[in-house]
Amino acid sequence: MRRKSILTRRLAERLRYEEGIAACSRSLIAGGSEAVNGALEHLRSAAGASRVYLFENFSDPDEGLCLRQICEACAPGVEPQITNPTLGHLSYRRYVRAGKLLAEGKPFWGLVKDLDPDMKDLLAPQRILSILNIPVNVAGAWYGFIGFDDTEKPRTWGDEDVRLLLTAAEMIGAYLTRERTTEELARGKAKMDNIFLTVPCGIGMVVDRVFTEVNERLCRITGYQAEELIGQNARMLYVEQGEYDRVGAEELERIAREGTGAIETQWRRKDGTTVDILLSSSPLVPNDLQGDFLFAVLDITERAAAERQRRLIESQVQHVQKLESLGVLAGGFAHDFNNLLMVVLGNLELASSEPSLPAAVRLSLRDMGVAARHGADLTKQLLAYAGRGRLLVQRIDLSVVIRDMCDIISASVAKNAEVRYELASDLPKVDTDASQIRQVVMNLLVNASESLGEIGGTITVRTGVEDLNAADLASRILGQASAPGTFAFLDVRDTGAGMDRETQERVFDPFFTTKFIGRGLGLPAVHGIVRSHRGCILVESEVGTGSLFRASFPVSPTQSLT
Repeated sequence: MRRKSILTRRLAERLRYEEGIAACSRSLIAGGSEAVNGALEHLRSAAGASRVYLFENFSDPDEGLCLRQICEACAPGVEPQITNPTLGHLSYRRYVRAGKLLAEGKPFWGLVKDLDPDMKDLLAPQRILSILNIPVNVAGAWYGFIGFDDTEKPRTWGDEDVRLLLTAAEMIGAYLTRERTTEELARGKAKMDNIFLTVPCGIGMVVDRVFTEVNERLCRITGYQAEELIGQNARMLYVEQGEYDRVGAEELERIAREGTGAIETQWRRKDGTTVDILLSSSPLVPNDLQGDFLFAVLDITERAAAERQRRLIESQVQHVQKLESLGVLAGGFAHDFNNLLMVVLGNLELASSEPSLPAAVRLSLRDMGVAARHGADLTKQLLAYAGRGRLLVQRIDLSVVIRDMCDIISASVAKNAEVRYELASDLPKVDTDASQIRQVVMNLLVNASESLGEIGGTITVRTGVEDLNAADLASRILGQASAPGTFAFLDVRDTGAGMDRETQERVFDPFFTTKFIGRGLGLPAVHGIVRSHRGCILVESEVGTGSLFRASFPVSPTQSLT
């Protein structure tokens, strides 16, 4: 009968433990700020303990491994110890045996009267008669322990009690692991969100090049709102399909080879303007080229513009240096050749003055003279290109010079060319050689007439005035040698075939020509004359739309706009 009573009591205790552990599990699953406190209360009630608590370990630089109480559940009438300052900072150096067992994953229990003096000194003031500590592991490491106190009467804990409570300790450890992981993920996400929002470059994510996330900086770069980008393909930001395809192919190739890809390209903003960017991408999961991609965008518009300007200036300097070298060569040749021609022409005149010359010989001498004079004209153009022509500087009005040339211009251009004049009145005067200005006009007009071809078209001659600053001059041919200020200009615009980029780069090279016949010295002479007057040249042309040549000359220092 007694045995049956003991068995019944043990079954009831086991049932109470199992119900308590189940209730503990439900409390932990529900979560929340009171989850652990609720779980401890269920365990206290199931175990019939006076007090149940949770201690966590921490490291102190002076005392080494320490422990502190963080949660507690007390039976009615039992004084709580959660505010006990002693339990807020304890060193394991005073509780070596207990700490050793717990660190090994073993429970520690006993009657207080049988414990070592340090343990008695700690527990006796709390009226504790017996104690059970069960280790708790979090993420595979020893975290602390759950403690069970008895203050009413001493208890000898049985192996079954300890085994069941070890299960509860594992549940609490699993809950704390989950909470720690959740907190770490939340901190990591908050950190990434903060980076995502505050970095000075655009950041986003794409799947199959469709935006799934974008930050505020990316929106400012593109001019679109986040909701206008998310769900849209990145193609919307590219001006041309070919550039979109190129960037995608090169990015994937570099990512496959190096793990990340960076490339410079251009995007079109919502307002239609373009922005130069440095685009860097990498897969969210390494080596997964089919999943999500994280990308960063840096606005390099100013840097790209500065680089383009640097390259332009460098190209212009090289071009000027090349032309100057050719000018020195051409000038030396023309000077010497002109001296030889003067000797030839002088002797031809002397020979032609002989009255007894046969008619046939006289005719031959005349043809030789004509050819020699053409050679002299050629040397004049070479000297003009080299900037070594003879100058008779006068203060002239470009519009007046051109009006005086109208008859000559009409006779010089092709019959199918219509010449229109837009000549400014009261134009500020320039200090220049009128004959050289006429040579500039004629060379530009002849060039425009030839570009019209057999179809014909319109040539517009215009004069005007413009103020050019350093940035304006930097973009002009010969502009680096000019000082900012007011310039009078001469425009010759045609509706002819136009020029491609390669032709424009060589158009002022001596002896370069796209015509079947021609010497290729007309535009080089223009270049030399404008250079000798410290002016500058603007060329605008596209294939099929015609060309504009503008020669600008600095106005006389005493002139002012009226």
